[in-house]
Amino acid sequence: MKKTLALRNLILMALLIAVSIILSRYLGFYIDPNSLRISFECVPMMLAGIWLGPVCGMIVGGAADILGSLLSGYGCFLPLTAGPMLIGLISGLMAKYLFKGNLNVLKTILICVVSEFIGSLIVGTFALKLYSGAESYFALFIMRLPFKAIIITGDTFIVSLVHKLLYEKAVKSFLKVGART
Repeated sequence: MKKTLALRNLILMALLIAVSIILSRYLGFYIDPNSLRISFECVPMMLAGIWLGPVCGMIVGGAADILGSLLSGYGCFLPLTAGPMLIGLISGLMAKYLFKGNLNVLKTILICVVSEFIGSLIVGTFALKLYSGAESYFALFIMRLPFKAIIITGDTFIVSLVHKLLYEKAVKSFLKVGART
């Protein structure tokens, strides 16, 4: 836990939280106000999980959702926060334990698809059903599926590209400078 709360990790987490809020609340848009927002807010959550581990990914997902809701004037609905937290957690668990930090493009794609399918589509749809009072989980799921497929594809492309371009050259060295041996 001490490594999780290292100053450089906290700085990177704060940056990723801010980027997620900007992507979701200010650059995203609603197709249906009760059930579907098009945004790339999950990219920073997955990057936090991949780069910093499952706990940091989960914290980034939860903090970004709660702070973003408050900044947008919405109340916080904790079942909706579970989805972003799971996205960060699952991406971190898969990167750290399943792939042992040895990522290539195909492994990164698998991480993105699995974490968003579970966190955003399955859990997010259930939370939206509770929040909006929709009668059928299945109908809401089917309505969100084509849009989420497009979003997951875009998120996967962005995460793969950002990870490939930034991790070795910038992020890894930034985190290592602060590490004690």
